[in-house]
Amino acid sequence: MYALARSDTLMVEGERLAAEGRVREAAQKFEEAHKGAPGDARVFLRLAAAAAPTDPRAALSAARRATEISSDAPAAHALLARYALLAEEPDEALKAARRTLELAPDNAMAPTLLHLAKGMKGQYGEALAGLVTDGIFEQTDTTALAMELFLRRWRDEGPAYAPLPEDLEVPAPGDPVDPDDHGHASPAGKHLHEAYDQGDAIGMLEALPDLRAEEPDHPDVAAGYAAALHQCGRNDLAEPWVRRALEEQRASAAEEFEQATGRALARFGRAITRRPEPKRPADGFDAEPEGLILAGWIYLSLGELKPARKLAERGSKTVNPFDRWEARLVLASVHLEAGQRQAALAELRDAVDEEPLVLYLWLHRAALLPVMKAMGRAITAARREGDRNLELALRGEMGRIATDPGRLKGSRRLAAALEQTEVELPEDDVHWIRGYAERGLGVAAKE
Repeated sequence: MYALARSDTLMVEGERLAAEGRVREAAQKFEEAHKGAPGDARVFLRLAAAAAPTDPRAALSAARRATEISSDAPAAHALLARYALLAEEPDEALKAARRTLELAPDNAMAPTLLHLAKGMKGQYGEALAGLVTDGIFEQTDTTALAMELFLRRWRDEGPAYAPLPEDLEVPAPGDPVDPDDHGHASPAGKHLHEAYDQGDAIGMLEALPDLRAEEPDHPDVAAGYAAALHQCGRNDLAEPWVRRALEEQRASAAEEFEQATGRALARFGRAITRRPEPKRPADGFDAEPEGLILAGWIYLSLGELKPARKLAERGSKTVNPFDRWEARLVLASVHLEAGQRQAALAELRDAVDEEPLVLYLWLHRAALLPVMKAMGRAITAARREGDRNLELALRGEMGRIATDPGRLKGSRRLAAALEQTEVELPEDDVHWIRGYAERGLGVAAKE
């Protein structure tokens, strides 16, 4: 009894040291605890959990020790798989996950670890489709690993976009505007927002010239061009527009402050002089979080990591959890590009903690990346050949993949458009697009 109590005390002290980053000293405490309880694998599993945030390789070593003590314990092998993933050892993780399933075929966590290991080995299609359909993300480390897998594929193979049509002229912010002298309201603004809600970047670019002609200074013009051009993969053209949008948003925030102050003076008269004067932000007025995050994506895509990080950090202060997700993804991407994997995983843990359901949206985008790339090429071909029906069906499905977190099951409209079209598409692209139209997300598992 005394030995067990002493072991518990040593482990608590070891966990405290590990939390301070003193992993080597922590390991010594756990080794002493092991001497008092040599047959208890939990000693090393507790060491692994304590060491994982700062020293993944030490956590992996401890997990190995645990499986040596309890070679037939499914939980020990499942945890070994998890720590192997954190230490970037996918082969060992795959072996441990399979051993878990051998010992306990109904282990709920093992399939998720198996998918993650396959994904880390570059077997993206089956891994990501499996994570969307039956992944379990109760542990923040596991969710962070799943999102890292998304970012790896997006960086290695993507992103996917609807290519900018050759017949669409894209102005720069400083280009002259031909005024609209129709003398009546047009639905340009409505069409822009409909296209935005549907994730249709080309539709946005088709609606924006009319809105720009009607109201050159409308706040949706600069922001719309920036967002649409980014979604079309033309961040070089999007960058001046996003700078314009941020300038307009900062000016609007300053004007709103001045108007609010003026209204207060008019309402309270001299009494306002006895109240504290409203304070301007110390760092000046900032743009909207959504605009800051979009700018972060654009600069990240251009390889400019420093402004991307600063913009995302400012955007992450928003109260909107969905915008914070995007901000943290930009920050995680910056860290991965800089070789700072642990910092990236920390950002991803925070993102999932704040709004776990958004995880599935990003995972199914990554699972369907080859489909989206095939659709992008097909949109160009359909537009060139004048098949508007096929073009719109493809654009609609790309928008669904980008905006709908549901588990997609196919598209009759797209299947019908493929049957009726005379546009010749590459055989590989037809394979992906038809497979998606018939099986939805299931096509990714057959990659």
